[in-house]
Amino acid sequence: MRIRETTFLQALTNDVVKSSAIEGEQLDEQQVRSSLARRLGIDIDGYVTPNRSIEGIVQLRSTPQSIASNR
Repeated sequence: MRIRETTFLQALTNDVVKSSAIEGEQLDEQQVRSSLARRLGIDIDGYVTPNRSIEGIVQLRSTPQSIASNR
């Protein structure tokens, strides 16, 4: 994985995890990272299968508008 992809994926992962924490939801960072990577077509090491709850939260938080604001 390229450095730019790694940095971008980590920034999005942090955003989803921290935003959810503010709302009182504790998310597994590896599941969030894996879900985002799959949605963005980024191959990662250590892929874990995210649960449905994580997938739903990531889907809501990874709209094109929210991704564009992080670039």
